Amino acid sequence: MTYFPSGSPEKINLVVTLGGDGTILHASSLFSSGAVPPVLSFSMGTLGFLLPFHIDDFDKALESVFSGKATILNRMRLACTFYDNELVRKSKETDDWQVMNEIALHRGSSPHLNTIDIFVDGQHLTEAVVVRLYTRLSVHWF
Repeated sequence: MTYFPSGSPEKINLVVTLGGDGTILHASSLFSSGAVPPVLSFSMGTLGFLLPFHIDDFDKALESVFSGKATILNRMRLACTFYDNELVRKSKETDDWQVMNEIALHRGSSPHLNTIDIFVDGQHLTEAVVVRLYTRLSVHWF
């Protein structure tokens, strides 16, 4: 469910999720244009690497949050913009992607290889790279 009081996501102080890692990633994607508020995540019995609490411990977790004793773990997100080979933006600014865990580019049904140039803060970095952010950090340069 998506709910923004008065249409302003900045007014949300806490997000509670029930489910798995995908639920957290989806909740994070709802805040694509700004900071994500703290997310209190409960596992519902599925495997989850991002989930610190099981649903059976919800009362202790909520008490910790509301008493101000909870620890907040800030996770990084990567802002992605796509350009064509002439360095012209391929999408509207509203189509930019905020990713938390990883981003995968796929050639789709095309039988041809893709040429990918990676720029970070406007500087050419490499032709291809696989980067996983803070959650499971690994970097591969090609």
